[in-house]
Amino acid sequence: MDLQNNLKNYITKLQALTDKQKKIILWTVVVILALIMIVFWARTAAKRIDDISKNIKFPEIEVSQTETPGHASQSAVDSVKNLPDVKEWLSLFSEPDGSSPKTGGKPIIELGSENENTYFIRAYEITSDHTTTFNWYEVNKKNGDITPEF
Repeated sequence: MDLQNNLKNYITKLQALTDKQKKIILWTVVVILALIMIVFWARTAAKRIDDISKNIKFPEIEVSQTETPGHASQSAVDSVKNLPDVKEWLSLFSEPDGSSPKTGGKPIIELGSENENTYFIRAYEITSDHTTTFNWYEVNKKNGDITPEF
């Protein structure tokens, strides 16, 4: 009987609340139930994804131990960037956007071309109306020796 009386008292209290208080209680209950459902859904989805991933057989890809051409040429570009004269030249481009305070140009060091034995790296400045070459560098593919063109 106590439970029945307690339930009646609780319902009577709920009926006495204002509409605003009733809406707050309703939305609180809805949000709590939604959160509970999301937690159960997430656990179930994670388990299903785990089960699926265990059954998928991905093809094996053989990776060679040699450097890829892009990586090797980037190493050559990085080597040129680390030369003392190139570092000094790059220090001239001291504006926050990386441009030169004198010319407004920006430095570019990139692979110009290559042949069987050599990467040809170009260091130059590009402005709004022209480019100015700082230097060309030959980088030996076999031993990494760098030779400036001028």
